[in-house]
Amino acid sequence: MFRRSAPAFTVATLLAVGGVADASAKKTDPTKMTCEEFVSLSKSEQPRAAAFLEGWSHGKKQVDIADVGVDRDVTTLVASCTEVPKESLWRRFEKHVPVLKNHVKPIKMVCEDYIGLSATTQPELYYYLDGYNRATHTQTDVAGEIDLEKDYDAFVQVCKQAPKESIWQKIKASFEKKK
Repeated sequence: MFRRSAPAFTVATLLAVGGVADASAKKTDPTKMTCEEFVSLSKSEQPRAAAFLEGWSHGKKQVDIADVGVDRDVTTLVASCTEVPKESLWRRFEKHVPVLKNHVKPIKMVCEDYIGLSATTQPELYYYLDGYNRATHTQTDVAGEIDLEKDYDAFVQVCKQAPKESIWQKIKASFEKKK
């Protein structure tokens, strides 16, 4: 009898753990973040937040997105934020824009090209385009909350299902669904 209940217990435990993971998802608005909040992000989330801010900045200025910088070195931004933890990340970002080590051309990419990018480049490009898109579709200075892990993961799965489709069209469509 114990053997029959073990699988049920295991499933219940996995569901409970999954529920906790979803409840603890970090949603944030990088345009409203403090330096302290930025420094507390994981090493993988920091470049994503910086990419979002750069996309937001370029979107507000209506900058052409033919060429997007990726592989951000956020070391200087982190060091600067450590000195003034209560300051707005946006203000620090404007003074210490991360160094870009590489560039991609998302308008010409199809999903297959995107999936072929490195594991660090994919999320940076996604969050840059998310920031850009939100900035061009809002009249306020509030971007809204994003999840620096799950939003990107969900898009990768969508892109894998349509490898020959335009990444820009797929990304714009995924943003429209979020509204």
